[in-house]
Amino acid sequence: MSVGSPFRLVEPLPQDAFSVTVRKRRHVLANGWVAECWTADDDTKPNKATLSLSPDGELKLDWSKTATRMRLGLPLRLDAAQLPEGEHRARLIMRLAPGTSAERAIEWVAIIEVDANKSTRIIARIASGKHFTGNVLKRAVQLPPFDPAKEYRLAVQLQPQARRAALAEIDFTVVPPPASAAARDGAQGRKTAVVICWDLAHNCAGRAYLVADLLSEHYDVQLLGALFPRFGTQLWEPLRGVPMRIRTFPGGDMADFLARAKAEVAKLRPDVVIVCKPRLPGLLLGLLAKHSFGCPVILDSDDHELSFVGGGEPMARQDVPPQATDLRVPFGETWTRVAETLVPLFDGVTVSNIALQQRFGGTIIRHARDETQFERARARREELRRQYGYGPTDRVVLFLGTPRAHKGVVELIKGIEAADDERLVLCIIGVPPGDNWIDGLRQNSTARIDVHPPQPWKLLPELMSMADAVCLIQNPASAISGYQIPAKLSDALAAGVPAAVNEVPPFADLPSSAVTRLYADDDLRRFLVDVAEGRISGQDRAGRDYFLQEYSYAANRARLLEVVETAEAAPRVWPDAASDLFDDLSRRFDVALPKGRPTWLRDEMLAPAVLRQRPIDIAYFWKQNDTGIYGRRHDMLLRYLARHDRIGRIVQFDAPVSARQIHSRANPVQGIEDQSNLTVVNTIGRFLRTQDDSRILRRVFVHRGQDSALRLLGHTLPPAEDYPGWLRGTLREAGIAGSAISLVAPIVDDYPRLHDEIGFPVSAADLIDDHRQMVDEAKRDDVAAAYAETLKRVDVVFANCEAQRRGFAAFRPDILVVPNAGERLAARHQPRAGELAGLTGPILGYVGNLRARIDVDLLEELAQRRPEWQIVLIGSPHGKPEVLRLRGRPNVHFLGVRRYEEALDYMRMFDVAIMPHLDNGLSQSMNPLKLYVYLSVGVPVVSTPVANIEEVAKRIALAPDADGFITAIEKVLSGNGRKPATLPRRLTWEARVDAIVDALVARMNA
Repeated sequence: MSVGSPFRLVEPLPQDAFSVTVRKRRHVLANGWVAECWTADDDTKPNKATLSLSPDGELKLDWSKTATRMRLGLPLRLDAAQLPEGEHRARLIMRLAPGTSAERAIEWVAIIEVDANKSTRIIARIASGKHFTGNVLKRAVQLPPFDPAKEYRLAVQLQPQARRAALAEIDFTVVPPPASAAARDGAQGRKTAVVICWDLAHNCAGRAYLVADLLSEHYDVQLLGALFPRFGTQLWEPLRGVPMRIRTFPGGDMADFLARAKAEVAKLRPDVVIVCKPRLPGLLLGLLAKHSFGCPVILDSDDHELSFVGGGEPMARQDVPPQATDLRVPFGETWTRVAETLVPLFDGVTVSNIALQQRFGGTIIRHARDETQFERARARREELRRQYGYGPTDRVVLFLGTPRAHKGVVELIKGIEAADDERLVLCIIGVPPGDNWIDGLRQNSTARIDVHPPQPWKLLPELMSMADAVCLIQNPASAISGYQIPAKLSDALAAGVPAAVNEVPPFADLPSSAVTRLYADDDLRRFLVDVAEGRISGQDRAGRDYFLQEYSYAANRARLLEVVETAEAAPRVWPDAASDLFDDLSRRFDVALPKGRPTWLRDEMLAPAVLRQRPIDIAYFWKQNDTGIYGRRHDMLLRYLARHDRIGRIVQFDAPVSARQIHSRANPVQGIEDQSNLTVVNTIGRFLRTQDDSRILRRVFVHRGQDSALRLLGHTLPPAEDYPGWLRGTLREAGIAGSAISLVAPIVDDYPRLHDEIGFPVSAADLIDDHRQMVDEAKRDDVAAAYAETLKRVDVVFANCEAQRRGFAAFRPDILVVPNAGERLAARHQPRAGELAGLTGPILGYVGNLRARIDVDLLEELAQRRPEWQIVLIGSPHGKPEVLRLRGRPNVHFLGVRRYEEALDYMRMFDVAIMPHLDNGLSQSMNPLKLYVYLSVGVPVVSTPVANIEEVAKRIALAPDADGFITAIEKVLSGNGRKPATLPRRLTWEARVDAIVDALVARMNA
């Protein structure tokens, strides 16, 4: 491993190999690096974790299965003489050793601050495992000046369940600011960001201010918005006096607004624009700025705006009824319905919570809070409580914000009444003058209720610090609550105040360690009783830790900057639909808006063609619900397509499934050894949208089946016939509607219908299996007909071997052969661990589903004739149950299904990898991927001589029967067998994907 930077930020590892054991929570290496391993058992228990530096320079970490935290900390040497004054730009390059999966092994990477008591807090969250490209992370983040009196570390937090990881390289550099202002854009050496809010007179301005404040460390920021008389003629009160450039202009009817919007945009000179909330006034300001200046425009959403205007469905501009009574109201129901259809016109999307992400896609930017302000505010807790009249025995339940019925104020008052403890007091801060609704609630309640007017934004940290608890009870029946996450959750977590939440979709990803969840009707009363008795302990610290990781300025600023930088780096494009919108509004309201494409786009048309190549977006359709489990051909294609420089965004769809099908597949006993439990976990993850990364969105359509109404995890399920509409909306949310090509792996039952209804510009099919060989003769014609329906529709067809091409030639004579491939992984043997740790004798391993291709008789004869050999089978036996007769053999071990990355680790423990396949119709029509995988990890291979393995035949041993198998295996074990060699590039997925992309580009250009 190499560690270094111009400022010698981190001590390098010793040059010589070593191995150490972490016996307590922390172990300091000779170079100052800190390894932490926290376990659920006694700290004195030995052999909790080991660290070793191998001769090839890889730092390997292994830890106990009881570990609850595994972290590596690299102290930063922040010598004052080395670092320049002011802000610092940090660059991190981190490379994992082959065989270590970033998503499986890395929880997060961050800069942490360490106090005198060795307590830590995150000051800059840099990345998670999802941000790695393959096994490499390249990240840049702006850091505030370091306090020379404090200690800082680069921390790598590992997933406890991963059990092992290996790092090949960490290069960490702090880069000084440019030497002169001329080195950067803008007169002050900074770029300009404009944050737009459709109305700055009421509380929707709060989110816009937050976004602007997050950007203010790196951009000159200006906040711009209208003041519509319905909401007020002055800036929202909490923002008055904040140290930020805020420009407002009078709103009015549509014609008046359009004229003023043109004039206001003409005064701007933005490098980037962020529009907060999909309301038409804000969207128009953003699109006018894009047309004028060619800058990227990002859309941010923290509410589902339709829920505020009647809850209707999105409506295309062309469908606006001419008789609509609110056409002259820019923020009315009609134009708000239209506004939601305009989301794909923007260069990036950010949202405030997981429910909105499920609707619009994009990156989650939380309702963040400045962690440093809340730390300072804590010191004034007692002083502020005295000012508000609260003594040491009072228990303050704080409601901070505008009280509304859907925010659970009534339920909270009833809960305090039910707790019946005079120490509890509900303090509501944010009541507008003349709020008769709140006055009525106070008069009719026995609870202690104090109300106070709205307070300046800058006082929020101090106000929250005086609270003993916060209760966030959103109305599950409210359309608003289905997408809105209260900002006071952020305040409570930042202040370390215990919080209780009920079950609504925006709270779905909150960890139970950070909040108290209210499931039953009486849970709120019990929580409040515990608050009164002072029994809520531990949650404040857990909530604060979660805040630093997810809700802090440091964490969310890094995410927002990544979205902005990605948008800035993307090719500049102008959506023609925006020009159509301008033309429509110009005709309706007799206001001259820009016509046609912008001048900057015409200038760019003169650039070299290679600079104007639009990335290829892909909608990928898979036939089952197991994507990502096995490392199959389609998994590898997706992985390497996502890394290809010609590919843009990928949305991958597993097969549609009903909620009852998901329930029926979950099996606590059988599901461990076959694939059913993993497919259930896979499907739920896609349904909740927790499996996305920066390049691939992973989706599944879950419907209600035959039920008239059904909910799953808080979501109302649609009927099965809504699949095309759902798919269209999903592509729209991803920003690739109309541009995505389709890639399907037949047989996908719904694909012909989807192909006809969606209308992809280019489509392709990749033949992976021949399902005609997997069914009874009676069903073969139906399967052939299903193939025909797909293959006659697509433009390009790929097959994985020549035999498969010939087998489908009657359907398509123009099939292109692109065989399977391997990865360039580290070829190394791994010590036996887990279920294999106690096995003696050579291990013969097979990885793959146990289907009709398996020669069970050959396996049985091997086990019988060589009882000292251990035969390990990894995969599901659901395709060939007769293989289970081998369970009676003491030297045959069924390990069940393992995910691809885990299976690779097991392969590295094999002495010989085997492929005992039959020569039958199934094997004759396939190109066995497992041979490439075996060779990728460097394990010797013995196989039967089946069809379509010509590319790798010279790299493995072939044997037709048990005698030949035994002879070949003994030759390998004696050291005289064929030695594995690194796969040449022509046999790698990079080369295969190049061929596929070339074929797609050729078809697109035809």
